[in-house]
Amino acid sequence: MASWFNAVSQSLKDGDYAAALETTKGTLQNAAQKVTTAVDENIKKAAADVDSTSEEIRAKNNIKQKGDTLPWEVSEEKSIVQDDLMEKVLALSLDDESFTTAPMPPTLFDFRVDEHVAVIMKLLQLDPNLAARHARLSPKMNEDDFWKNYFHRCALLRAEMDVGPALPRDTSAAAAEAVAGGAAGRGAAGG
Repeated sequence: MASWFNAVSQSLKDGDYAAALETTKGTLQNAAQKVTTAVDENIKKAAADVDSTSEEIRAKNNIKQKGDTLPWEVSEEKSIVQDDLMEKVLALSLDDESFTTAPMPPTLFDFRVDEHVAVIMKLLQLDPNLAARHARLSPKMNEDDFWKNYFHRCALLRAEMDVGPALPRDTSAAAAEAVAGGAAGRGAAGG
């Protein structure tokens, strides 16, 4: 800024008003370009912040929607199977294995308890057998495993009744070992 002022002052002293005007014009154009660039960068940053915030809100809404839907609730176009699915889901509460062991054959199933707290609370109120199993088994095992095994079976039932996505097979070494251990255990119990 000082160099601009010195250049303009010198031009005015020399009586060269055109040079003073050109120097001022060039400096203003340069300043305007810097302001425009800064505004553009701020707009881009603000847009990125809005996009990020929108994604966070969408993620929270997806969690809320996932956590509010009972395992047997289906879309209107598939509502004909809802009662059958509800009976199968409620029947899960009658067997300890629904909670204590992972389903066979192993499938990939992503589950987070914190995304299902609302539906878990509803289920415990609606299904007295589930509430009783939970009260009896959860002190003896990991709470996350209890609910993951249950919701995994619910997801398999939904897939079986064609109201949920099919779960891909888990081909990891741990899954293969679990299948082999489960088959050996069933063979020993049967013989």
